[in-house]
Formats: sequence, C-alpha cells, structure tokens
Amino acid sequence: MEVRRIDLVQLNEAINLIKKVFEEYEHFDYTKEGINNFYKEIKKETLIKKINNENLKLIGTFIEERLTGVLGYIDNRITLFYVDYDYQGLGMGKALLQYYLEDAKLSGIRQIVVNSTLLVKEIFEKYGFFVTGETVKEKGMTYIPMAYNLLNVALGSFVNVIVDAPIGMIHPYLPDTFYEINAGFISDILNMDDDFQEAYIYGVYKPIEKFNGTVIGIIHYKDRDTTKWIVSNTIDFKIDDVINDIGHLEYGVDLDIEWLKIN
Repeated sequence: MEVRRIDLVQLNEAINLIKKVFEEYEHFDYTKEGINNFYKEIKKETLIKKINNENLKLIGTFIEERLTGVLGYIDNRITLFYVDYDYQGLGMGKALLQYYLEDAKLSGIRQIVVNSTLLVKEIFEKYGFFVTGETVKEKGMTYIPMAYNLLNVALGSFVNVIVDAPIGMIHPYLPDTFYEINAGFISDILNMDDDFQEAYIYGVYKPIEKFNGTVIGIIHYKDRDTTKWIVSNTIDFKIDDVINDIGHLEYGVDLDIEWLKIN
C-alpha cells in the first residue's frame, strides 16, 4: 500500500470511489436535498476550483496503482474521507489520517476539525477524534462536529511536570477545596491557548516540586479547546481510581477523557 497525492489525472477515479461508498453505505442519512448538495460538492469542476482557490488537497491509498481510499482536506479541516469497502480492515483509513496528521504538524496546525457523518463517527473516535457539539441537520445532511488536538500524540509520552499546586494547597478559585493531587504544568509544551500545558500527577500522594512520568490520559473540555494531561509513574492504572483522584477538582465540568491504551 502507498499513500500519495491524487493528481488531476486521477480525479475521476477518486470521484467514482467516493460515489461508490456514498451510494452503498452513506446516502441513507441524507434527504433528497442533501444528496443533491453532496453530488454538487464532488463534481469535478467544483473540486478543481477548490484545489486552485481554497488549497484543497486530496490524498489516496493505492494498491498496485488501484485507488482504494480518499481523504480531502483544506488546511485544518477534513472535507472528504472515503475508503473502498472492498479494502476495509487493511489500514487504509489509518494510513490516510497518519499522512494528513504529519502534514498538519509540519504546517503548524494545532487542531483538526471535521463534520463527521454518522457512518464514520466511530472510525474517527478510534483514531482519537472527539465530539465537540450536538448532531447537526443542515441542507438535508446530518453530521457530527468533531476535532482532534495534535497534542494527543502525547499519550504514552514521557514528560517533565513542574508542580505549582502541590497536595494540600488551597484551590485559587475554589476556597473550600484543597488539592488532593499534585498539579502543575509542562514548561516545554504549549496548549491551544499558547499557555503551558497543564497536568495532574496520579500516583504520588505527598507534596512534590517536580515529576517525570508518562501521559496516561488527556482531559478534553467540551466548553473550551484546551486540554489537561494526566501524568503517572506507571501505565498499570485503573481508570476509576484516576477519576476518583481528580474528580473533586473537575466536579461539575463537562469533559471527556482519552486514555492510554495498553495492548
């Protein structure tokens, strides 16, 4: 399998693959208006215009010169993501996303967004995307807004945390709350707001000044783009125990946590 840019000569082949997958598996979530709008968006002249005027990039997976998957993106937004179902389970989708993530990192992109169809929501979630809003029905189409923070690649990474809120310290915004877990920041990593990346330390139950450990979880807040990392000196952890440790500091906050998966 090879991943590479799709050129104009291969554009008709890409459109045919997209139509095939759409008509076999996806059109059920569209009204007649939505189907018509979808076909307008993938017309050859429309795609060429976006390539020339909006910096649309199309990449594909190829097996012996046969196109098996297509991903289209404009800067930090995924606009097309289709894999031939005859080649499902062979890593086509993963290869396309990895190619794009590398391109996005080189371009300095901090967050990727996509309006996911119901069909591929679980696929995006599998690769670390998270839902950012309610399901939307617009122009005959149904989609779910999702995002991927490129900082997510930190899961499993070894980081250095400077502790500025040790165990026993009174919370600055919650005067009746004490820190029952060490918290701090990672001075060489910035978050989406260009502040130092914040972190909780799991598994150390005495005040400390600094800590080296592995990122075992990433907290995603539904009302803001920033994240908070959970760092530990072990990858052998129970999720319920970690949540119990940090729960009082995040009480009442709408969030999701992405966990390090150990095979």
